[in-house]
Amino acid sequence: MEDLIHLVGPLAVLFFLLLGLAFTVFSIMGIWKMFEKADQPGWGILVPIYNLILIVRVAGLPEWMFLLLLIPVVNIVAMIIVSLEIRKRFSKGVGFTIGLIFLPALFYTMLGFGSDVYLPRPAASEHAPPRPDQ
Repeated sequence: MEDLIHLVGPLAVLFFLLLGLAFTVFSIMGIWKMFEKADQPGWGILVPIYNLILIVRVAGLPEWMFLLLLIPVVNIVAMIIVSLEIRKRFSKGVGFTIGLIFLPALFYTMLGFGSDVYLPRPAASEHAPPRPDQ
């Protein structure tokens, strides 16, 4: 019985390590798919810093905004802005934004594996009113 008790601890640690590894792999696969839906290279999720640039691109924001994601405290506000824009690109509601902020790995994976369609930000000329000479 005492041998069994000594075996439970390491087995529990192994179980949670494997569970964490499975969740990480699943999240990477989901974000990879989300990047591909947005016409970005899926493998970019594996490259530090570059994956932040891709997230900002998917959000339709200026690429320099990734720098804000590197600054402590400022990155919280910047990620909220990025999350708001990403949910717009995938036609999701405000509740989805909350999910992207608090459980990003899960909600980005839902975007990747779900049937959601990416809607790129319209070009500036599409927002401009028609000119009188046209």
